[in-house]
Formats: sequence, C-alpha cells, structure tokens
Amino acid sequence: MRSRVTVAVVLALTWQPTIASPTAAEFIAQGVAYQLDTHDLIQAKHMYQAALSVSPDNVEALHLLGSVAYHEGHFHEAQEYLEQAISVSPSLDKSAMTHCNLAETLRKLHRPADGLHHGDMCFNATGGSEFSLLVLAWLYKDLDEPSKAVDVLRQLVAMNDQHLEAWDTLGTTRPPT
Repeated sequence: MRSRVTVAVVLALTWQPTIASPTAAEFIAQGVAYQLDTHDLIQAKHMYQAALSVSPDNVEALHLLGSVAYHEGHFHEAQEYLEQAISVSPSLDKSAMTHCNLAETLRKLHRPADGLHHGDMCFNATGGSEFSLLVLAWLYKDLDEPSKAVDVLRQLVAMNDQHLEAWDTLGTTRPPT
C-alpha cells in the first residue's frame, strides 16, 4: 500500500498544468487597449516593454513605444524607438507608417529637412495616405515651402473634404506672393 501512495504522489508532482506565458502580441493588444481605451500611457508603455522582453525585435512594440513617447512629449526617445523599429524591419510594407511617425517626430524636433525623406517614403509606400499627405504638408510648411504645402493639402482635401486639420493647415499656410 505504501508504494502505491508514493507512486501516486510522484505522479501528482510530475503532472503540472502548463501555464502559458503571455505572448508579445497579447502584451501589445493590452497596451493598445490601455493607450486607446483608457488613455493610460504609463500602463501602455509597460505592456509594450513587456512585449519587447518576450520578443526584443518586435517592430510593433518599438513603433508603439515611439508613439507613447511622442504623446508624452519625449521626442528624442520617440525618435530612438522609431528608428530602431525601422532598422529591425526596413521593408516598407511593414514600416511605412513608422516612417510617417518618424517624419513628424523629426519635425517636432525642429528637423523638418531630416523628416522629409521619411515623409516621402511613407507617402510612396502608402499610395498617398491622408496621414502621409498631412505630415508632408506640415514638413513643407516648416521648411518655408508654402507652395508645396498648399499643393499637398489640396490633394488631401480632394480625397477627404471633411478633413478639418487639413483645412485648418491650408487656411494658415500662405503661398508667397
């Protein structure tokens, strides 16, 4: 009898249910929920960092950390994360929006000339998305090229005549006389 009990105890100890660790995608999904649903950037950042601990080269986590840093006003940190995301996945089909966000971040750092290359890459890769057009307009405006900014903004309002930010930017951008 005693040997059966021992065997039963050994079997019970060796059979343990496997508890799966959260995946990077699960951490990212939770981070996005924090960021978009509750506007909790601190918790979102923790989730994206947890995703990187599981998958150090996770492009989405790097991009989203850049987004959080941007929204916190930490533009140098945002630049670092966005550049790292692009270096991990240089393919434009995966990094087009990262290029747009980097362009806007560089503009916020008063470096619109450096951002223009990334804005163009995003524009070309996305087929001229609304966001890429708006970022290009802001870059041209900051580069004191109002004619180019107006041309880009006209394209944008032709695509979406309800785009309030485009109309506002167009209204404050004066071409040279």
